[in-house]
Amino acid sequence: MLNSEAWLPPDDPDPSQVLDDVLGDIRKSQYDVALCKLLWFHEHALDYNPHLGSVRTSFAVSYWFKLGGLYSPARDAFFAARDRAEQAFKDSHFQWEYFMELSAFNRQADETSRTVELFKHVAETEPEAAHLLYNLAEPYLIQNECYSVCAPFLETSQRLAMAADIYRFESELEDAERDSFSPIPKLARFQYVSEAATLVALLVRNDRLADAKAACDIALETIDDARFRKALDKAMKGKFPASRPE
Repeated sequence: MLNSEAWLPPDDPDPSQVLDDVLGDIRKSQYDVALCKLLWFHEHALDYNPHLGSVRTSFAVSYWFKLGGLYSPARDAFFAARDRAEQAFKDSHFQWEYFMELSAFNRQADETSRTVELFKHVAETEPEAAHLLYNLAEPYLIQNECYSVCAPFLETSQRLAMAADIYRFESELEDAERDSFSPIPKLARFQYVSEAATLVALLVRNDRLADAKAACDIALETIDDARFRKALDKAMKGKFPASRPE
């Protein structure tokens, strides 16, 4: 049973510091303290720093799941929070932020099929809402080989135009940081290649070969070199790109 008074927040808490301290608490086997901090962070971090949204659904959820493997109250609380997020998603008429939250819990629990089933339900009942959620859902649909579910959302020209704009913007940032002491990672090219190749592979998997070829031609207007052509050739065979830079 959770001891809710194992840790109480200070008068002016720093949510980033609270989360940073969790791993130390776990190493010291202070599991009840770690759980109290994780619960507090999940419920209140954004009240103090709205920019911690991605941290809340990545590192914090990861720490929480790790703790759950060591401490059953943490595991129970983890799945209870996931279930609340799913219910809030349904009650809110499929709001994006709840979908992001529940998908983060399911990803850590290796239950992405649960996220896929929810998205399928939205796609069948509220197609407009599904369009807003699709970018979040696509990796899970691919992971679970639900390629046909992706078909209505594969908007070639718009998607590649947006990807090209992001690529140019991020490339400029990377070039500006080239001589700094702490340059940002060189991810602009990887992200564009991944976006374009994923789109092409999905079109192929849905037997839209002409659209896939057209997508290749459009993508090559932004980057055209041997490496990118090789990635697109693989995509034209229905093969998806690596999820991380190689």
